Amino acid sequence: GETGDKAHKIPAMIRMKIWLGLEQHQTEWQNAQSTGEISVFAECYENMINVPVAGWTNKGMTKPKFSDSSGQIKIKREDFRPPSGWDWESDWLVAPERSLSITQD
Repeated sequence: GETGDKAHKIPAMIRMKIWLGLEQHQTEWQNAQSTGEISVFAECYENMINVPVAGWTNKGMTKPKFSDSSGQIKIKREDFRPPSGWDWESDWLVAPERSLSITQD
């Protein structure tokens, strides 16, 4: 580096394979991998509608109660488990996407 530069530069290469697909095809993809560690990450959405007087409910919806982000693929909440050796810290909670209610300056 330049004179006085205290940062160290280490040459490195990161090799990564990313698969974005449906769970039904996951086993086939994993079996095709010969080396490395495989991590699976997924998101689950609880779908609800706001009915006047009744408030928030999941009754009468066209989407499943729990789904992927598109609302098209039904997901069972109980199928979400922490990795081996880990435990849930607490029950699920609502984490609203606050950025949707904020306008740009």
